[in-house]
This record gives sequence, C-alpha cells and structure tokens, in this order.
Amino acid sequence: MLRVVVGLLLAWRSGSVAWDAAYYFDPTVVMGHPGSLEAIGGWMQFALSWGLVFGVFPRTSAALLMLTHAAYSIWTGTYNLGPMLLVPILGGIAVLDSGRLSVHPRLRQPPSPAEFRAVYLILFLAYAGWSFQAVLYHVRDPYWVQGRTTEVMFINSYLSEFYSAFRAWERASPGTLRALSMFVGSAQTLFQIAMIPLVFTRWGAVFVRVWGWIFILGSVFDLQLTLLPFVEFALWGVIFVPARWFASADARVVSERRSQQPDDLGFSAIVYTAGYGVLSLLFFTNAILGATIGRSLPAWIGDPVLYYAGLVAPNVFNTTDLTMGDRWSVLTRIDRGLETLVPFEGFEGERLGYLRSDLLYFGNSLRWRREMIFAGDLTAYHQPGAPGYAHAYRVAFYDHRRRGTLAPEIYRVRVFRNYAAERAGSAMAARYAPIQLFEFMLTIGPDSTASSSDAGGPLARAPHP
Repeated sequence: MLRVVVGLLLAWRSGSVAWDAAYYFDPTVVMGHPGSLEAIGGWMQFALSWGLVFGVFPRTSAALLMLTHAAYSIWTGTYNLGPMLLVPILGGIAVLDSGRLSVHPRLRQPPSPAEFRAVYLILFLAYAGWSFQAVLYHVRDPYWVQGRTTEVMFINSYLSEFYSAFRAWERASPGTLRALSMFVGSAQTLFQIAMIPLVFTRWGAVFVRVWGWIFILGSVFDLQLTLLPFVEFALWGVIFVPARWFASADARVVSERRSQQPDDLGFSAIVYTAGYGVLSLLFFTNAILGATIGRSLPAWIGDPVLYYAGLVAPNVFNTTDLTMGDRWSVLTRIDRGLETLVPFEGFEGERLGYLRSDLLYFGNSLRWRREMIFAGDLTAYHQPGAPGYAHAYRVAFYDHRRRGTLAPEIYRVRVFRNYAAERAGSAMAARYAPIQLFEFMLTIGPDSTASSSDAGGPLARAPHP
C-alpha cells in the first residue's frame, strides 16, 4: 500500500511538472527537433512512478527514483521538503521489496520482522532529525518565541487554504486565536525537540503518535504545502499503523511461516540501515554543533552527501515564510481593452490554479516573493533585466504558450503589498488591505526563443535551498 500511495504521489507531481515544463522552459534543439529537456526528464520520472503503482520492477523503480528524483527537482527548481522526505522512503520500499501486489503476482517470502523494524527505525530517525533541526531554527525566530507562528500562518493568504475564516476569527476573538497559536507552538516544539526520547515512554509515545496525526492532518486540510503533508501522512501511516489491518488471509499464512525462520537482516537491509544510520548521526551532530558553537561539519558532508540523501535542515515557517504573504504580484491579459486574470496569484495574494504545480510554485512564485522581501527597492527589482521582471516575463510567457496563442499579447503586472504578518497582533483589519505599489506592461510574442533575451537572460536555476 505504501508503494502504491508513494507511486501515485510521485506520478501526480512528476506529471504536472513535466506538463508545465514544456511551456515554462525554453526548448532545446535535439536532432533537429525543439523540445524541453526538463519535460522529457519529468516524463521519465512519471514512468518510473507508475512502475511503483503497478509493480513493474518495483524495487528497480524505487531505487532509480531514490537516486534521481531529488536531482531532477534541483534541476527544475522544484526541490522542497516533499521530495526530500521521499528519498529515505523510496529506499525503504526498495529494501522491503514491496512488490507482492504487482503485474507479476507470486507468493514469495516476505522480509523478516527485523528488516521491517530496521526500515521503520530509519524512517523515524530521518523524520526526527528533520524535526530536531527545524526546532533549532524556531527557537531563534521571533514569531516562534512570541508564540505567533500558527496565528500568522493561518491568516496568511499564501499559506492557508482558509485564511478568510481565520481572519474573521481574529476580528471576532483575537485572544482565543492567540491562545491557540501559543498552544500549537508549544506542543509542536515539544514534539520536534523530544520526539526520540518521548517515543520510548508510554505516554510520550501516545503524544508523539497523536500529535503527529494532528499536525499532519492539519497540514493536509489547511496549509498549502503541495506534496509534503501527503508524504508525511504516508510515512506516519507506515510507521504507526499496524500492517495486519491490511493483510489478506494468505499473506498471514506466509508471514507465520516466515516468522519461524531466522529473524535477521538481508544484505540490502544492512546497507540501507548502516548507511542511513551513519548519515543520521552526522545530521544530528551537524545540527548540535551549529546550535551550540556555531560550527558545522565539512561542507562536502552537508552538500552533496546529506543533501541528496534527503537529510537537509528544514528552515521553514520562519519570519521569511510568514511574511511572503505581504508582497505579491497579479498578472492580467489585455485584449481589446478587457482584462482577464491570469490564474497565478489573486488580488488578496491567494494562490490560483497555476500554483497547484510545483514548477510554478517553487520554481517561480515562492522565489519571487522571498526575493521581494529583501529587495529593498521593488521598482528597481522589477526593471527590465532585473530578477522581478524575469519572473513576471516567465509567467506571462508560460500563460501565452500554454493557451497556444499565435498573436502577440499584452500583460499588465501589478505589484501589491499589505501588512498582515508585519503588523501581526495589531487589531487593525486594514493591515490586510491590498496596496498597489506600481505596475508595468509586458508584450509577449509567439516566438518561444524571444523569452531569454526579453526577460534579461536565460532562466536562472534555483540555488540549493
């Protein structure tokens, strides 16, 4: 079941990125035919994902995705916490050989209980390491220290699906929303910093399981984090939900027969457990050194070793993330004096249809918003040849290509801001009001090769987060 769920998640992500890459990136001429290399790579990831779903060489598919999906995400500028957490999960799928429900159905010996325990332990340690490193960032962030993170996150139109309901709650009873925020922040801090010792005590284990489900399900239903909460849901389920709930009668017979044999680790399980055990130790060590003495392990250990293993410090839900909702852009197409909204970002800073794709979200919108926080002079930042102008041009050109329009089109780009996060805690509802700072026009032609020069140079690749 884990294999099928992970395969479906990866198929959805890879397929959407591949589809959008054909319109978003400039084509490369290969053997006389123009095409997007990023799109071709995405469809290869898509095919491997369906190999997991249908059990076509499932171990090979899982191993190849483990080795390539993070690199593909970096290449396309879409690397984020979801693909990061999938790396050890895909390794676990390959080790446990979860291919019984496949197009080649056959009754075979399942992995030993020791192998299941080893894989579950490694996955738990990876997630605990993530959480531990994250809380070391949180204790230095003013929003976390003041207990305002959850409150500001829920009223953020860019992060929260139901931001309007939470803004209404804040207007009606700001004290209760602040109390909720402080409670969630305290519980999450305890969960993240003490997950490993807590799970070895009776009530601590109950807290870890229950709060993990609350945090993950809350993220699924309210926070717009694309793939991550669904990956966390699969991870928490495989670790804490008993496999016997899903076992068929013949599977129980095989399991009982297997339980009478030696409970040992196979070669692949030994390599996986030892490898990730050492990497997890290095990850925790690096986090502790950074928090206590401001030092870190040699750079090559963090990047590429830990980085490509999915063990990267998740500095998220911090001041930068929470203030991303305070500056945004709105693009409209102008045709015979009529304007049509491009489904990128709305007039309240909310996400629209194009941002369901990781490519438009992580590869453009999120970078654009973060850069605007530190740009200082936003007018200069959006001049031709500057990063803001390039981001706007790339979105307009994507929209133009996707709709297959042949005639040149004019796009209006408006840049807005509000003070939703910056003045959080203030009772002024006016801090949510969009304030237009300036606007500029773009003319997009049908020739796909025009995008690089008009946008101020080739599309910049996303740096390592």
